[in-house]
Amino acid sequence: MSGRRKENGPGHGLGAAPTGESPKTSKRMPKTSTKMPRTSTKMLKTSTKMPKRAKSESAEEILQFLPEEPPDGLTEHLWDVASDELGGWIIGFKRESITVAPPIKKTMDWNDWEEHERNTHKRWAASCICSCCGSDFVAGWPKRAHKSKGIVAKIVDDAYMDTRYMEDVGWVSEDEENAEFLMEGETVCCPFCGVAAELVTMGAFRKGRTYAVQAGAVEVHGGYAMLVYYLATRYLVPSCDWIEEIRPREALVIDKAGRLRRFSHTKYGDCGESDLGCWKEQSIMNPEERPFYTWGTGKGRKRLGAIWFDRIPDLEGTTGEKTGLDDYLGLYNFEDPGVYWMIWRKHPYIENLVRAGWRNFVSSCISRATETAMGYGRPCWMEDLPYVDLSEAKPSKQLRMSREEVREASAFTWNRDQLALWMETREKYPRIRPKELNEAMRKFTTRGLNHILAMEDDGWPNFELTKVLRYLSRQKGLHAADACQTFVDYRTMLESAALGAQPTEEQLWPPHLRDAHDRLSTQLSVSKSQKYIAEFQRLKQKYRPLEWTDGELCIVVPESNADLVTEGKVLHHCVGGYGEKHVEGRSIFFVRKYRRPERSYYTLNEDLTGKEPYRIQLHGYRNEYNSDCKTMHSIPQKVLDFVKRWEEEVLKPWFFAQPEVQTRAEKQKKGRTKAA
Repeated sequence: MSGRRKENGPGHGLGAAPTGESPKTSKRMPKTSTKMPRTSTKMLKTSTKMPKRAKSESAEEILQFLPEEPPDGLTEHLWDVASDELGGWIIGFKRESITVAPPIKKTMDWNDWEEHERNTHKRWAASCICSCCGSDFVAGWPKRAHKSKGIVAKIVDDAYMDTRYMEDVGWVSEDEENAEFLMEGETVCCPFCGVAAELVTMGAFRKGRTYAVQAGAVEVHGGYAMLVYYLATRYLVPSCDWIEEIRPREALVIDKAGRLRRFSHTKYGDCGESDLGCWKEQSIMNPEERPFYTWGTGKGRKRLGAIWFDRIPDLEGTTGEKTGLDDYLGLYNFEDPGVYWMIWRKHPYIENLVRAGWRNFVSSCISRATETAMGYGRPCWMEDLPYVDLSEAKPSKQLRMSREEVREASAFTWNRDQLALWMETREKYPRIRPKELNEAMRKFTTRGLNHILAMEDDGWPNFELTKVLRYLSRQKGLHAADACQTFVDYRTMLESAALGAQPTEEQLWPPHLRDAHDRLSTQLSVSKSQKYIAEFQRLKQKYRPLEWTDGELCIVVPESNADLVTEGKVLHHCVGGYGEKHVEGRSIFFVRKYRRPERSYYTLNEDLTGKEPYRIQLHGYRNEYNSDCKTMHSIPQKVLDFVKRWEEEVLKPWFFAQPEVQTRAEKQKKGRTKAA
């Protein structure tokens, strides 16, 4: 293990002054005998000084080693892992007039030619072009083109590959067999090259589109260890061709003095980001915080993101040898190494923690900080880690564990939440070992154990962690991962059902927890469910005039609380718990595609309890957050326009026509008249 030692302070170095009192000198001793030689005094002064840090080299010495081209394989790696973010492939289409005529026979007389001329006519068609193979072809144009954009083609579904292929090309009528209307934004396979591509009208990119991702790579040049950030861009021109480019953008370098330095290859100006043509030293910041333009994200920019190249060079003998970066990255962990170096800049002893096997803890702390910063839209400036003391050199003192506990726990690769649980549990149960707690976390999950400890802190009777775990281990037919949550839910419901009475020992510790939980849950939910069913049905009838469509999107009113639960599971957000709010007047509406109203798309929350309707929130899948690349996606403009139009043309007229709203307005008017 490569460790760092603390520098010896004054009084502990070579030639330091003795700590005890010096013996008294005799009065008869000559006066000069009490004085030390001038040379020894000079030695004493120099020996107590801390060693000076090496002087940093100039920027020019580093600039000559900074790369101008990406490493081999980075471009192919980006296309493998980020093809969708770089625009993927598209099939552009536009309306075009064509001549449709019956086929010409081998032999035709004058009557046949007259019949041929009578059946020849003009039709609107879709002229399509694939951005992958460059093939252009013709498809049908829908009759309802004024309502929605798309093409008409014969489709063959591949059930095994979950893909849809265009069977053939040419003008197709919507009335033909297997003909299907394909709306803009859907994915279909090109009939020539077979690549899956998105249907996009050519008018949408008549001014071009720019897709971009930021890529990072760990590189070594001239003995300098560096993190180099590249900006990969793909520009879609109106002819459906791609212009691709990848250029250097930022670099973090550790110089020979051990200092972290930042260099930039681009700058912001009046026309956006431009290339400087050379590297220039800048003040320290996390390069992943610099926003860059890309099409399709919120406000045209995204931040906190870089796709890292999975090839790590050997850092031995380089300026990054003593940072622990190679152990931090490991095989598959590329969680913002720039933030890791920023922490190392202030706390070099983090290297010892990482090399001791705690890289997963460090990585999870950095990941939590970047996600939190992304949620608040602010930079992630992180120079410390929670739960550890990085001013100490030894991992045992950093983690406040014994050496045996550090070695035992490092084999489990605990993350941030697991270490926090260990510290809280160790404080209450000093004799617990890391192996015992890790076995409990593996069996009952970290979240479940946190629920138990939280209820123990709240002072629940007969609620000790060790006793609860022994009880849950004896339960049969209950999945261990859900056992803690089931037990907490049961105790919470039991307290509600007891209504102040003291529960018995058998009620507190039922022999079959799952059966007791289900019986109690059914008992408590009967009255509530009956009320919910009636309220949802009443609101369904009341809100029926609000169900509306523009031909492409539609508004659907939920029929039961189960509809909200299903919506939340499909879109991975929290609308499943909004049943009570829906009943109280903060109502939920589903925004669906008109052709597929059964499929979840976007969820709308409107407050109908005030003077006028107020939109609380509008969210889609995962609330528009992409956890893989830590970016926020914007809601499509067509959805925003549809919801605004529905609010203005449907919701507000209906709302102000309600009797209770008119009565409330009349009372307020009378009150103002009396006050005047």
